Amino acid sequence: MIKHIDVFIRSNYAEHGELISIIEEFANSYDNWDYLKHQSREYSFVTGAPSCALLLKNNKNHPAIAITHKVKNTFYVANIVPKESDRIDASEYNEIAKAFANDLNKYIKATKAKITVKLTQESVDLSSIIPGTKSRQLFENYLNLFPLSYHPCDVERLDVFICHLSRFAKNTIDTELLECWLINNKHWKSKDAHWCVNRINSGLDILKVNRKY
Repeated sequence: MIKHIDVFIRSNYAEHGELISIIEEFANSYDNWDYLKHQSREYSFVTGAPSCALLLKNNKNHPAIAITHKVKNTFYVANIVPKESDRIDASEYNEIAKAFANDLNKYIKATKAKITVKLTQESVDLSSIIPGTKSRQLFENYLNLFPLSYHPCDVERLDVFICHLSRFAKNTIDTELLECWLINNKHWKSKDAHWCVNRINSGLDILKVNRKY
């Protein structure tokens, strides 16, 4: 399954505004990028955080890339919005994100700017959604029998996975991504995928409260 790539930009400068200035300088140094000053000011006002917007000129859809503060010294590409069409699919979104990251990395190397760029994976499989081997095995046990029957035994297999995840998993899983994976890779109906992840989220919430008492 293909997912939208996330682009994270980490700054080693004390002031967040330094990163925005570097991105502006980067855009002004490349013929195929424009720094959108007016839109950047508006975006910063709306988000309440240092933010900016760039335009990719050599793409038929003339997409604008929105960048804003995420946490601590990390910024990220919050959205890519096409000007010449209603929407772009995940593949094109990712190509634009990679083009931005590649060009910015070239600029960083040339200027020795104190920022780093990281991209998440484009292709997603179950092991990237549920990284724990035992947790993933329990979820696959649930998938490999009759999960859509909603028989009590099948629901119990899902609950065993939820209990193990709650007890042993070091990191939470992205259930929104899991829902998309079930629909795209397992060809589940939306209502079935939503029921599954809703039970996982509810179960994890209940077990979290239970540990307090």
